[in-house]
Amino acid sequence: MSRSPQIPKHGSTAAFPAIGLDVGSTTVKAIVMAAGSRALAWSAYRRHEMRQAVVCRDFLNAIEAAFPEIPRHEFRVFVTGSGGSSVADAIGAHFIPETGALCRAAEILHPEARTIIELGGEDAKIITFHKVGPLDSPRKTVSMNDKCAGGTGAVIDRITVKTGLRMDDFRTVNWDKVPIHPVAGKCGVFAETDIIGLQKRGTPPVELMSSLFDSIVLQNLTVLARGEALAPQVLLLGGPHVFMPGLAARWRYHLPRRWREHGLVIPDNEPAGRLIVVPDHALYFGAIGAVFRGQILLSTNPSIGRYRGSEGIQRIMEGRHTAHRHGALVRDDAEREAFTRNYAPPAWSPPPIAPKADVAAYLGIDAGSTSTKAVLMTPQGDILAKSYRLSEGNPVEDLRHVTCELRRDVEKASARLRILGAGVTGYAKEILRHVMQADVAVVETVAHMRAGLCTHPDADVICDIGGQDIKIIFLQHGAVRDFRLNTQCSAGNGFYLQATAAMLGIPVERYADAAFTARHMPDFPYGCAVFLQSGIVDVQRHGWTPGEILAGLAAVLPKNIWLYVCQRHNLTQLGRVFVLQGGVQRNLAAVKAQVDYIRDRFRESGIEPVIRVHEHCGEAGAIGCAMETQQQMEANQRHSTFIGFDALNAVQYHAQHGESTRCGGCVNACLRTFLEIRVNGNKRQAIIAPCANGASGHRQKHTQACDAADESNLAALSARETFRSPDLPLAVPRSGRLGQWIIQQRESLRIGMPRVLSMYAAAPFFLGYFRALGVPEDRLIWSGYSSEKLYREGAKRGCIDPCYPSKLAIAHLHNLIYRIHEKTPLTHLFFPILDTFPTWLRGIVATRACPACTGTVEAATAAFKRDRDVFAERGIQLRKTFVDIGDPHLAARQLWEDWRDDLGMTRRESLRAAEAAFAAWEDFQKLWRKKGRAVLDSLDPCRGLALVMLGRPYHVDPGISHGVWDALHRLGYPILTIESLPIEDEFLHGIFGEDPDALSISDVWRPSFSEYSNRKIWAAKYIARHPRLIGVEWSSFRCGMDAPISSVLEAILRCADKPFFTFRDMDENHSPGSLALRIETLAYGLEQYARRFAGHSLPVLFLDKTQRRADNKAIVEPDHPAQIKGKSDSCLPKSPCSSG
Repeated sequence: MSRSPQIPKHGSTAAFPAIGLDVGSTTVKAIVMAAGSRALAWSAYRRHEMRQAVVCRDFLNAIEAAFPEIPRHEFRVFVTGSGGSSVADAIGAHFIPETGALCRAAEILHPEARTIIELGGEDAKIITFHKVGPLDSPRKTVSMNDKCAGGTGAVIDRITVKTGLRMDDFRTVNWDKVPIHPVAGKCGVFAETDIIGLQKRGTPPVELMSSLFDSIVLQNLTVLARGEALAPQVLLLGGPHVFMPGLAARWRYHLPRRWREHGLVIPDNEPAGRLIVVPDHALYFGAIGAVFRGQILLSTNPSIGRYRGSEGIQRIMEGRHTAHRHGALVRDDAEREAFTRNYAPPAWSPPPIAPKADVAAYLGIDAGSTSTKAVLMTPQGDILAKSYRLSEGNPVEDLRHVTCELRRDVEKASARLRILGAGVTGYAKEILRHVMQADVAVVETVAHMRAGLCTHPDADVICDIGGQDIKIIFLQHGAVRDFRLNTQCSAGNGFYLQATAAMLGIPVERYADAAFTARHMPDFPYGCAVFLQSGIVDVQRHGWTPGEILAGLAAVLPKNIWLYVCQRHNLTQLGRVFVLQGGVQRNLAAVKAQVDYIRDRFRESGIEPVIRVHEHCGEAGAIGCAMETQQQMEANQRHSTFIGFDALNAVQYHAQHGESTRCGGCVNACLRTFLEIRVNGNKRQAIIAPCANGASGHRQKHTQACDAADESNLAALSARETFRSPDLPLAVPRSGRLGQWIIQQRESLRIGMPRVLSMYAAAPFFLGYFRALGVPEDRLIWSGYSSEKLYREGAKRGCIDPCYPSKLAIAHLHNLIYRIHEKTPLTHLFFPILDTFPTWLRGIVATRACPACTGTVEAATAAFKRDRDVFAERGIQLRKTFVDIGDPHLAARQLWEDWRDDLGMTRRESLRAAEAAFAAWEDFQKLWRKKGRAVLDSLDPCRGLALVMLGRPYHVDPGISHGVWDALHRLGYPILTIESLPIEDEFLHGIFGEDPDALSISDVWRPSFSEYSNRKIWAAKYIARHPRLIGVEWSSFRCGMDAPISSVLEAILRCADKPFFTFRDMDENHSPGSLALRIETLAYGLEQYARRFAGHSLPVLFLDKTQRRADNKAIVEPDHPAQIKGKSDSCLPKSPCSSG
């Protein structure tokens, strides 16, 4: 607190002393302006630690004590901030909206400012000022985060603690020289996960923080800037900008590049530090602005905001808010005791070890995101010893600690320990595998599945909740049927519950005791963990006790699991037996909330669910790892390569992870880790990479997407071959001097087209159309393949809110304009609007395109016309032809109307060119089905399986699929697309028999409006009947078209007793570790599926009507109360290996 004056020089004054309070989500700021002055007579800033009302009361009391000569009724108080409204009501203050306060402060203190960027504890704002006229006030545009608080101060605070840096450290670093590593900025908890991964690879703390700052800046530029130039002068406000100079340094790096992109003229001699400033009053802008706004009101109403004293805040603290009150986790002590008897983990004691015995055991290590677990397991499956340690950031040190504990537990009985095999799983498994020379690196989901099935072989669902991640494994016949991982948000994890309990002064070990004392609990919304913090602050302000808050948080946990991550409302579809695992299940309050939630979802079904907690829930991953290690060691009959406990204690390693280690083998351009390991003077080296190519050690240059594709990876081939021009003659030959001149004009055109969205389906048609009109192949130019670099460069122009494929449209236009056009100028940019498509399906309602894809054309092109028309400036003619590609004659007329002047063509020419293009497109599709038939014919008749990409055409884009299809292909599985599935009568007869609805989906899906949704459902029917096909669904994050049909696809394939693997909610944030985990789990499930039928010939394709069982009909419309009645012909076989 301070009374030293700080004097803003601009603006008028008021006749009353004024108090400004900014009550934020994590801090409270207060200032006092004396009557008739703009000077700050007093100021204070404090973190409220979830005690907003207490800090506000203390500040107000301190102000009264600092100015005893001023009667309290003379003060006028103006309050702003997310938590300010209730405080204002309690003390007689006037509430000022936060954005209005910030804008007013900027207008008076920095009238030259055109952009405000404010980062608070849980919110982020960008405010831009647009000059309308010389006498008019500037128009203001405000953009705020609404669904996620990834790039805010709360995230920076948590990660700063993990790095061990102090505030003083931030001011001594030259942040301009610090290397940057990729970190996810979209979700704060995933950013934390990336930081943990980098930290475990040995990345210095300063580089971790600089990488975090860079990701936060890029996230806000991509999402909140919404295409604005963010013209200077730019004011950086809020605590993170004041206390973290590295954050301001990243703004000063990125914003000038953005200005050049938008054509803003900035003098070369103008330093970025003068254009992008952290003003002197950056912490207090909200409070100062509230007073400035209040002074305007005082001129007409002198009594407004009259201070009544701080006693009203005391009433808030003593009051109780009951509007959102729910019952407690337990009603009384009797219910608590009954629950504890059923679900408290049994006391475990290690089996006795005979003195001087030779103890042989398998070692299982689970190096998780927040803890490291280890077990010793005998060949008979008994647990000899176990150890659990919260991670301290260094995975090797954590490993040493837990293994020393295991060794000590055995050797204290004077026994000798002999390791038969060592396995490792978890986040740090790749590093530890090389350091300890483990025999097996086990996929995390596989480890948890093995542990769960060992003690609960009838399990249908295994739910593992760890410190940072959630894994849900769906089982069928004891094998993986599908799984879910939290990919977009990590709300509802163990680390958050632990951190909140600590903030409330309760150790995590006493979480359940505190929560079970509550007889009521607040109702928190599920979703973003950082926004949930705001709810905690609010209920605490209304008098809720720590125990009640912890009970409410526990009740949110199952909602985040099943609604946010799993996205399932009807849990009865998943099975009946649920097994709960992971460190969070040690917390009985969390277990009680999950048990109640699952039972509530089963109540109307009349089915009683079976819910079990694994006996060793915290160490389940390590136990499963040891089990898988034993199986592999015994199957391969080999000796362990484990270096031993003594060597492990002496091991030294150095990790290199940065731009010098980046792989150039594909468009993903993953960062690798180079390890140098020394043990007792011996040195060895290793490379950690997401794929085998990256681990080979060669820094090969990637030249073109899909270079390595062969004839059995049709997804990769499709990404390449779709954009090859057909060799077509002129649709209407031209003669004479005028005709030759027109052809020469067409040959001079350079038409750029974005390689995005529906162009992955319609490219053969448009290429054929222009070729048939005489435009040469080399004059039809496509944008580059999608990549992280291409996306980041294009995102400077703005961001479209829907799915990642739609967001990429701006990036591809940017690539055409600023990369391709700069090298060789384009004459036209063609981005057609497609609303319908041709179809081979029958009996459907419509063949519409995704409305988001259709609307993206207008939204994406508008991003380049916002400040000025970039197309016109560069001499590019933009063509957004609306083409009804499902109707050849209509499409020809639409193209003629938009292109007749540029191409000098007649309507007849356009029609003939369109007919030739449709014929070429149809030939292309026939060729593709022929390739699919060749792949199917080449499969091994006993164990050969092929994967079908249940996705939209643009999901073959290597930048959208993040290399997943190539990775699956490298595992030995051919990859088919929906469009490559053979539909010749002979082939359909072999699959569907005499079914007249072989090309219809009316038996399983009636609202068949969307063409590519229809195709996905039809392909699921196809896969269900074909014994050698497995479906892998790909769906983009926030895809409204895929959401209603996912359960339909799953139901169809479950009827066929087939696994159904999914990559859902995919977008630009792709952690190589998370993708590798998904791919490894999928591969394990496929191997299990193939092993089930080892030695048995898979059935022939033909299944006539008499062989189909009517009780397995795949007639599903789960989102509607009325089930669709279908024909017996639509029934599916019980099993791929059933004989009937």
